[in-house]
Amino acid sequence: MVNSLESYSEVHLFLGLLFRLYHVLAGIREEETANYDISSAEIGVLFVIQAIQLNSGKQATITDIAKYLVREVHTISELSSRMEKRGLIIKTKDETYRKRVKIAITEKGRQIFASSTRDESICSQILNTLSSDEKAALHKYLIKLFTGALKYHKSRLDPSLFTYLDKKNIYILGKLASG
Repeated sequence: MVNSLESYSEVHLFLGLLFRLYHVLAGIREEETANYDISSAEIGVLFVIQAIQLNSGKQATITDIAKYLVREVHTISELSSRMEKRGLIIKTKDETYRKRVKIAITEKGRQIFASSTRDESICSQILNTLSSDEKAALHKYLIKLFTGALKYHKSRLDPSLFTYLDKKNIYILGKLASG
């Protein structure tokens, strides 16, 4: 039996804090997005679709979205099918490679995304407890940890896919887009 926290390593304490923070923020975000009849996972998909379109001029594929969100392709495939049924996206077969499915956001998807990502959220208020310098430092350190972790992740994704571009949290996804 362990009688003290001394047996816990710094890594375990740090990861425990990250997990708890994630679960608290994710729970708050899910409550907020429920008001717009959309999940945070669906918001993530809509973000990637738009970012790829803006940065590369191409339509996203299920594989692109899965890579960026570090999720399994089948998970994104199932999620995108539900989103298509709800009219948030449109899926089409690629003309040159029939197995590839391209995804575009609908006007309804754009409107819901815009409404659900305004900076009035509780998560925004929580983030705004940090100064601009603290936010920049936190972002820098999280990116450093994330790119370092990718070296060991089973996906073996290229960290350059996630390069930070500017203060508006827009990422360079041009290399990610298929086609």
